[in-house]
Amino acid sequence: MRIEQGAAAEQARKRAKGHDWRAAALLGLLAGAFSTAAASLGAGRVGRAAEVDWMVVGTVLLRDQGLRAEVGWLEVGAGVLVHQAADLCWALIFFGLLGRWTAGLRPVTIAALALAWAVLTWAAEYVLVLPWLQPILLLEQPYWVGLAVHVLSASLYPLFPWLREQVTTSPPLNRHRRAAFVVAGLAGSFIVTLAALATLGGAGHEVGWPTISAAEFDEHFVRDMAARQRVGVALARLGAEQAGNIELRAAARLMAANQVAEGAVLRRWWRSWFGPAAEPLSVADLAAMPGMPSASDWTRLRGAVLDSKFDMDFAQAIAAHHAGSIATAKRATSYARDPRLRIMASGIAHARRSEIAWMDAALSGVAWPERAALMAAPRP
Repeated sequence: MRIEQGAAAEQARKRAKGHDWRAAALLGLLAGAFSTAAASLGAGRVGRAAEVDWMVVGTVLLRDQGLRAEVGWLEVGAGVLVHQAADLCWALIFFGLLGRWTAGLRPVTIAALALAWAVLTWAAEYVLVLPWLQPILLLEQPYWVGLAVHVLSASLYPLFPWLREQVTTSPPLNRHRRAAFVVAGLAGSFIVTLAALATLGGAGHEVGWPTISAAEFDEHFVRDMAARQRVGVALARLGAEQAGNIELRAAARLMAANQVAEGAVLRRWWRSWFGPAAEPLSVADLAAMPGMPSASDWTRLRGAVLDSKFDMDFAQAIAAHHAGSIATAKRATSYARDPRLRIMASGIAHARRSEIAWMDAALSGVAWPERAALMAAPRP
């Protein structure tokens, strides 16, 4: 009799553990879908381009070949897939592997622990996993981007007790239905709000910060940085086409995608906040901006043959242009009135510093006698 009772208890324990894993898997899929939608809709509101961010995440699977000047669905899909897999993995660890301690927690307790879990998991990725797996992701994205996405995913964790009831009993007990309704309602309202703001932004009505129209510094920053992005795109496309170094071409493709997207955001903000399109800057105004390539620089780069000298000249031109962008962005992080401009400027400075470091590392390891083999690699 005692043996039979022990066997029944063991069977019940195994079933409960299976229910924990099933509910954790469902939660991971829901959390991934929610954070994907929120990040995609909200990126443009703080000056980031969701498609470029997803492309960079996708390089975990596609490596450097996943970097494109023109971002396509393959690159975006790879990034979303990597993110969904990570969310699923973290949910399975929290409620499956650690289910002995977490599966029986109440929604309020889970909500309190979810933020700490988001910080812990992103720290593990940022410090331990990504430097080894794909450092490009750390070079391109400031730490707060990944942290924000982890927080979004973990915000759905209080749904777990309700999900576990759905896979455990028939009919479900629904003891945690009210908590589930609250979490789902808040998440749904958040997505609807982001979707409305994205729709308005796409229609040229990006919501402005109070008194933004009177902020002279903000106006100058948006105009000047948009002009910088146009020049940066032209330089980056030239490097993507003509650089002999494979890594330099990959970096140039990412630079082009980045600055095309940033320029689109800045132009949309200008139309929303300051009226019709700004008058293009004159040649003299552009020449006066720090780091802009001169006419002789353009002539030398456009007429260069695919050799080591082009790569060095291109890297020097981009580094000078990036240095000017970094200086402009740093001023905006201190003086811009709209906080979204400060956030965007911080991201620009982070990415430009990292791109300079990437080019330096790529060129320092190139043996010029091997240039013929590098040139034979497929072009973008």
